[in-house]
Amino acid sequence: MAVLVVVGVPLAMASAGSAASAVARNAAAGPATIVWGNPFAVPTIALGNGWEKVTVRGSVEPVPGKSGYYAFQSPRLVGSLHAEWTNASDKYVLDASFSGISQYEEYSHYYPIRIIPAAIALEATGLEITGTLTINGKTTTLDALAALSTAIPGYSGFQGVSPSIYVVFYISSELMITIGWSQADQTIRGIFHPACSRMIHAVRLVSTASWW
Repeated sequence: MAVLVVVGVPLAMASAGSAASAVARNAAAGPATIVWGNPFAVPTIALGNGWEKVTVRGSVEPVPGKSGYYAFQSPRLVGSLHAEWTNASDKYVLDASFSGISQYEEYSHYYPIRIIPAAIALEATGLEITGTLTINGKTTTLDALAALSTAIPGYSGFQGVSPSIYVVFYISSELMITIGWSQADQTIRGIFHPACSRMIHAVRLVSTASWW
């Protein structure tokens, strides 16, 4: 069973003119499930080990049409990940550093970073990553996109029964890697997810100003 730490400070916005800031963090370590391969073909599945940590902070605004969701405005995000796994005789090592997509990039609005305070969850649909993927000692430099999600039962269609953290790497049109950590042993859509050794997901939402 993983050691789980959750911290949440939900805030009901007093008015449409209220302003708020937020800090969100998630981290996991220990056994992980890795699913990788061509996204249009049958994937390969393995168990591995590793860790991830991400912190994002900045001002937030309610997401129109999504009750309880808040989107970061000009977020400051830092994070990193390390994972190792094997498949048959092949050994894989992935190291990555995360950053948010710059607000000045023309496609940045397609990749929001959001929080759900009631679920103590962080969702980042688009992160820029730099790093390396080493396969059997041969290292390739990565410069790609990734997505991160704190999956909570009862939210966003998640079918698991225990909280999980997923990071999806879009390496190329032919290679996508998903690394997931689960709070407890569970099987989701036929894929086994072992309990990690530690998981943290925390959200703090604070009112900073009001027009009233």
